[in-house]
Amino acid sequence: MIKQKIYETIVKNLPIGFTTVDEEGITIDFNEAAEVITGFKKEEVIGKSHVSIFHQKTGVEGCPLFRHALISKEPVTAKEKKFVKKSGEVITLLVSVAPLYDSEGKFIGGVEIFRDITDIKRIERERKNILAMFAHDIKNSITTSLGFTSRILSGKSPDLKEDLKIIIDELKTVEHLISEFLEFSKLESKETIPNLEEIDLYQMILKEVDSIAIEAGKKNINISFVTDEHPPVFIKADETMIKRVLINLLDNAVKYNIIGGKITVRLIRTDQEVLVQIEDTGIGIPEDKQHMIFDAFYRATHTHKGSGLGLSIAKQIIELHGGRIWAESVYKKGSTFSFTLPINSKKEI
Repeated sequence: MIKQKIYETIVKNLPIGFTTVDEEGITIDFNEAAEVITGFKKEEVIGKSHVSIFHQKTGVEGCPLFRHALISKEPVTAKEKKFVKKSGEVITLLVSVAPLYDSEGKFIGGVEIFRDITDIKRIERERKNILAMFAHDIKNSITTSLGFTSRILSGKSPDLKEDLKIIIDELKTVEHLISEFLEFSKLESKETIPNLEEIDLYQMILKEVDSIAIEAGKKNINISFVTDEHPPVFIKADETMIKRVLINLLDNAVKYNIIGGKITVRLIRTDQEVLVQIEDTGIGIPEDKQHMIFDAFYRATHTHKGSGLGLSIAKQIIELHGGRIWAESVYKKGSTFSFTLPINSKKEI
């Protein structure tokens, strides 16, 4: 009895996910940390197949606990594994598993401990991305500016005005990259506080769709705004910030679209929130890259210039307002970026 109490106390207070299964793979224990990490409640998984709950798509092959603890009966330590939470969010887990035996050496099941390392992996990627961005984009602009400046000073410039224009354009690129970096840093450190006021989201979307239509027309892209809502659609939000999100998503929908493609913008309202969707028929995002698109400094392609901070800043802004943002994409067929905002922000800021 005392041993059982000690076991329960330890498992309950573990700062990492903990689950055990019997020899058939049926879940027999699941701690509070596991609930937080996976999004599943203990009562939803106890007495049910571990594989059927957590690995519906991949089956046994995608389950470290089943493969190593139940089949091979060999422990595995610190194995990285992609995992789909109950909400549908994909996270990265660091998993260790081991077979379980009773006091007589009889095999009775397996144990798995795991922790969410999604943020750690994201920070690692962002560190690499920022080095690449500064080393490549800023260095290129500075090198180009220095080259044309040297040519002007040597008196060998065939067109002084054109050379100066190139220098100004390159320096503006550097200025933009640094400004984006500073804005991202403020949002990341929670230094920026949204100025919440009542705004008409319907009119804001309509205005930005009209503005981007000029750029879309250059690629013969048809853009439409589809909604059953009637203006006004009022929400409490920071107008400048939400405008920044819309501009970024619409700009990307044009930039990465095909000639003659389509963009559809939708606005849907419920009692508690509004949903905005921007769907394009563009190049799409490879499945193995989709989990990185909101990383800071990440760019799916290097054919377009930019800091790679646009989507990361958009994510920070939406979450700062108490909303969610996500993307669905089929490679070479198109993408849909969606975000929600509460009608009346209750998020403490």
